[in-house]
Amino acid sequence: MRHASLRVPLNPGQGAPATTRPVPRNPEFESISRGRAGGRRLNRRSATGWSVLLPALALATLTAHAAELRGRADVLDGDSLRIGRQEIRLHGIDAPEYRQTCVQDERPRRCGIEALRALEQMIGTNPVRCTWEERDTYDRALATCYVNGENLNARLVAAGLALAYTRYSSRYASEQQRARDAGLGVWATRFELPWRWRRQHASARTR
Repeated sequence: MRHASLRVPLNPGQGAPATTRPVPRNPEFESISRGRAGGRRLNRRSATGWSVLLPALALATLTAHAAELRGRADVLDGDSLRIGRQEIRLHGIDAPEYRQTCVQDERPRRCGIEALRALEQMIGTNPVRCTWEERDTYDRALATCYVNGENLNARLVAAGLALAYTRYSSRYASEQQRARDAGLGVWATRFELPWRWRRQHASARTR
């Protein structure tokens, strides 16, 4: 068996020079050794390896299960909702903020509230299914959500109630182009891009 050298101080407390001694290239899997009474016990190296590995496997399992959530949803604004205790941000889109207004025919339109009401109507009393792979800095799931098999993210953009958030995803760019060409929703108004509006209104929570 080939050996590697491990430097071990002769007297660590006094800073003595180090020497070397051969240590077998021993994978973690010298796993079982015999006790005096004939019992079987885990080798210390193997036990250490498993103590690190098992929590990682458990975390992976939990993450996989947490990647999908179903249930009754409470709408928070035009692109955010909550299922149970989990807050969810609709991924790849950005709707006008709740307090944001647009201008049509020189009159203000509460386009942020319109987006919220529209999302509530799309959901109604139906259960919502959301899938995600990551979270944002507010610990919200960045999700794609469905009602009766229909993609809510896509529906909001297609209706002109939200914009494709192309800084993070181009998935809904075609829906946005069609809404813009048809003059739907905010595309019938003069409006500030939601991400710019947030920068100008520091008290508004970033969505």
